[in-house]
Amino acid sequence: MISTEQNTPLAHYQQLLAQVPPEWQAITQLHQINDNLLVSCLDGTPTQALQSKIQGQSSVSVSIILAGKGEVRFAQGAYLTLAPNTVVFMQNNGQVNGFNYFAANQSIRIVDFRFSPGMFNRLIGTQFNFKGKLLSDCSRYQCNEFMGKLPATLELLRIANQVLQCKMKNQEVKRLFLEAKALEVLALSLEQFHLEHQEHQLPIALDRQKLLQAQQTIQERKGYDCGIKTLCKISGLSEKKLQSGFHLLFNQSVSQYRNQIRIEHACRLLEQGEKIIQISTALGFNSPSHFAKLFKQLTGCAPKKWQLYRSHLLL
Repeated sequence: MISTEQNTPLAHYQQLLAQVPPEWQAITQLHQINDNLLVSCLDGTPTQALQSKIQGQSSVSVSIILAGKGEVRFAQGAYLTLAPNTVVFMQNNGQVNGFNYFAANQSIRIVDFRFSPGMFNRLIGTQFNFKGKLLSDCSRYQCNEFMGKLPATLELLRIANQVLQCKMKNQEVKRLFLEAKALEVLALSLEQFHLEHQEHQLPIALDRQKLLQAQQTIQERKGYDCGIKTLCKISGLSEKKLQSGFHLLFNQSVSQYRNQIRIEHACRLLEQGEKIIQISTALGFNSPSHFAKLFKQLTGCAPKKWQLYRSHLLL
């Protein structure tokens, strides 16, 4: 989450990356899509902590945090706590300075999409107003520095996983894939702001944290062994608050989210060559046919066909 210069995003990011510990350099991949878009991926478990400076020119970024806890702030600003299953927005108009920190010995899985202001304004058409629509807001509006976070929707989490797992060999095709994902993330993120703007409909802050806990439990358990009663006990929410709050916050029912997480994990197991019957049992499906039906419903193709396609793609 280091800002980049508008004209040479990759070169500037590489200069800043050279100043961080080697283990953090090793888990970072930079993909410059064009002069106005940079996609950065962090995936690993470094044994060293990260303390680094944020330096750069005007930019707009969307960072999806799948794993990892830390802090980030603008110079003389408040710290924004970084946590799994959240999306962080940063926008600055002019030179920016700040700091970020991640503790050692924890899984780090982050995807950062960084747009130049020119590209952002061309896509959106007008200056987008982020103010007052956030789970946490550590902006310095008087300095034209915006920074805040929202819970990451299922769609955003899925895209981040797709980007981290992308193994396309053809660089032109991969660049096209990443550009498409960046635009999709931007559209979904801005839609999330519009949803958050309906503040009278959203759960109170305390309930949001409990809903995030329920969401994280589903992810950690891969959608298995986390029924409504279990989630209510873990989160401390009633069934009514859990069901209604989950749908408002994530635009998904608890059941839909659980199934999506199970199928995403199934995709990873299929890619590793696991057998369908073993996957079905491991993820708690009643039968392989039940698993296959849900898999096709959510992915558009049968598990075996998907497995064959992925194995061919990775050759």
